[in-house]
Amino acid sequence: MVNKKNFDSQFILDEVLLKMEVSNAELARRLGVTRQTVNNMVNGRRDVTVSKLHEIANALGIRVRDLFS
Repeated sequence: MVNKKNFDSQFILDEVLLKMEVSNAELARRLGVTRQTVNNMVNGRRDVTVSKLHEIANALGIRVRDLFS
């Protein structure tokens, strides 16, 4: 699982969503998960697997590395 503390880069899903003007609810719809699940990922209360990183990137039309600063 992706743990922010284990990376030199920071997981910046919240910043990416703001920049792309995509709401947590919209990303949840695209991923087929609840809004609460996305909120927890954005707020660091839920670990994100590598496969979920790829799903998020695909749902947003970006590269996985774009999810990190």
